[in-house]
Amino acid sequence: MKKFIFFFKNYCYICGSMLLFSLIDLLLWIFSLYCVGLVFWILFALQCVYFVWWLWKIFFIS
Repeated sequence: MKKFIFFFKNYCYICGSMLLFSLIDLLLWIFSLYCVGLVFWILFALQCVYFVWWLWKIFFIS
């Protein structure tokens, strides 16, 4: 019975996270239909943040 409850909890967690991810993906898709330029600016900002984090990791952590 404990194995079944553990499996059920994991199954609910995976299904919930997949559902949440698909809802976020759907919202981003609808948002991108109306504000394509804004989505590209957000992606550009995320790339900049990742680049700064990458440089920080190379120079200060290593």
